[in-house]
Amino acid sequence: MKDYSKGKFLHIKKVQVADQPGRSPVEFSEKDRTILINTKHPAIAQALRRSKYQELVQQIAVIFERAIQEKGPKQREAFYDLLSKVFDNQP
Repeated sequence: MKDYSKGKFLHIKKVQVADQPGRSPVEFSEKDRTILINTKHPAIAQALRRSKYQELVQQIAVIFERAIQEKGPKQREAFYDLLSKVFDNQP
């Protein structure tokens, strides 16, 4: 997943923060170069219950949040570029 963040991030931490529907389930902390994934966030908690798909769900959540940081048409391009990288790395 770190590959999808343009090399800025070194660590991925899974955190369990109480229900915060207004915040993103994935946050990028540039200060300590960490990607934080809130596994209890209502937007992704249901999908993370299936252990078979946990890593895939986390990767897609990270690339989605990364892509929406882009503006205009670059947003779509970034999402599909990163999505193809996720599936290139699947067994």
